[in-house]
Amino acid sequence: MAKDKKGVTEGMFEGALRVVSTRDGFWRGGVRHSANEVTHPPGTFTVEQAEAILAEPMLVARELTADEWKAHQAANTGAAA
Repeated sequence: MAKDKKGVTEGMFEGALRVVSTRDGFWRGGVRHSANEVTHPPGTFTVEQAEAILAEPMLVARELTADEWKAHQAANTGAAA
């Protein structure tokens, strides 16, 4: 896939998604989702996959704000937000 001027791969979803499944092991967007909350980094999903995940009633999913993503990264690397 081609990259745009910002270095983002064309067709990829640029946001981070936080997802939890109402049924452990439910598949959507090419991923087996857990009953435990998982945060997926930007660029994990295509736009189409992200749209399917966000629209799926079996999943509780939302896009993180830029500040939430930075805080998540800091909390998981020990760096200050």
